[in-house]
Amino acid sequence: MDLEWLLAREKAGQGGSILAHEMGLGKTVTSIALIKKTLQESKATDLEKSLGVPSKTSGPVKAPPKRPKTTLVVVPSVSLREQWMREIGKFGDGLTAKVHDGHMGVDALMDVDVIITTYQRIERRMSKDSKDPVFLARWSRVILDESHKIMGLGAWYKACMALQKLQGLCLTGTPLINKLSDIQPQLRFLGVTDERGPAAESTAFAVRGKRGYFSKVSAHVVAV
Repeated sequence: MDLEWLLAREKAGQGGSILAHEMGLGKTVTSIALIKKTLQESKATDLEKSLGVPSKTSGPVKAPPKRPKTTLVVVPSVSLREQWMREIGKFGDGLTAKVHDGHMGVDALMDVDVIITTYQRIERRMSKDSKDPVFLARWSRVILDESHKIMGLGAWYKACMALQKLQGLCLTGTPLINKLSDIQPQLRFLGVTDERGPAAESTAFAVRGKRGYFSKVSAHVVAV
């Protein structure tokens, strides 16, 4: 169910989602399945075009720009980075994955299915050079693992906001810590709310929780 929900939100152009299951309930595996499924669908579409399968619409249609294939995963520690590499090797079924070591250009980054890096690395790269390839690349999606780590609106948050992406996905077992406004940096990353503030905003967002159901939640989010 989680995979279908995430796919539906991405196809509807809703910007992104927060997957808020507790630790051990499959957030990483679900994310890998999402990456695999969207890549498979993209390859099928490209094959249809190469074979000249007629469009369902009549008349000339301007082809939309090709979606980049690469997903960037940002994690808070080297141990989690290595865990992602192991999980992709186990469940990725042919997905290519590399750790961003700071020596890859944009073309090299975009030639891999999954790039994995840490919040610390992108923070350091941004402080040194905002034209670093990780910020120049246009990612298919950016996944923030333990996304509550950006709640302080500090350097990690600013580095994540500088990443160019079509879709965002936040993975966390604790989207809120002390107060409702804790979630706002994650909503801003997903493009649900904006940078205006201080102000109070009525924001609709979708969160899939630990009990396996989802709901559209109308929340009063206080900008900081």
